[in-house]
Amino acid sequence: MGVNRWVVLVAAGLTTAVAGGLAARHILAPRVPRVGEMTKNGIVVNTGDTIKPDGKLTLFSARPVDLVLSPDGKTAYVKENEGLTVIELPSGKIRQRLLIKGGSSLTGLVLNTAGDRLYYSNSGSDVVEVDVAGPTASVKRTFTFSAGKATGASYPCGMVIRKDSMFVALSRANQVAELDLASGKVVRKVDVAPAPFA
Repeated sequence: MGVNRWVVLVAAGLTTAVAGGLAARHILAPRVPRVGEMTKNGIVVNTGDTIKPDGKLTLFSARPVDLVLSPDGKTAYVKENEGLTVIELPSGKIRQRLLIKGGSSLTGLVLNTAGDRLYYSNSGSDVVEVDVAGPTASVKRTFTFSAGKATGASYPCGMVIRKDSMFVALSRANQVAELDLASGKVVRKVDVAPAPFA
């Protein structure tokens, strides 16, 4: 038998052995639950551990990053990677999933004092105003913040409302912007330490 034929036979034998071993391990090994899956011990988190929260649990196929409650405590607005999920409380029923262009940033979800307008910062350069006064949430306006001296998106994050103004942390721009809510215009920007987010 030639050397080349011997190498091919050894390689074929190793391939068969490895494939057989993987198949046997797959058949014999217990199934490992995936992140977000509900098991008898709770929900699997990204560390592989399970947690069992007290109270009711609302599951949906998105990655929540921020949350705010309505003033009456009957609605939870959840900022997630695809947009906004509106949850009725205390039932935990999902009332609506509202897709918002631009995805979500790390933090950045705030209600006005009347509780009828919600502001959602995306992972680009925008803050989206959402009308939540009625049973169905809808996008009303979008405010875009430039990145200033930085290149790319300004990456708005944390926000706070004071009287008729909203202050927005622009993480990549290293600034805090003041937005006049009535006109939708940026009043001023203040340079701050790098990467403000809350």
